[in-house]
Amino acid sequence: MQLNKLIWYDEYKSGIDIIDAQHLKIFNSFNHFYESINTGELNIKVIEEFIEALDLFTTIHFETEEKYMRETNYPHYEEHKQRHDFFRSI
Repeated sequence: MQLNKLIWYDEYKSGIDIIDAQHLKIFNSFNHFYESINTGELNIKVIEEFIEALDLFTTIHFETEEKYMRETNYPHYEEHKQRHDFFRSI
């Protein structure tokens, strides 16, 4: 099974450096995981590292993003937070 890399496009930028950097880290974690699958180098260590990175990055990212949205009175905060809450629940 061949998986494609995630490609970061400038149109994904939020204009908030810390949030964009966190998004890029998440993309890079996925790509490392995909590369391991595509090269046949997937093993338990790679899987554990990916799960830990995804958990850490999304936890930190969600907290950062929600804090920023509250501070700036982002009009779609509740809707966006519901997406975060859903992701946290799975």
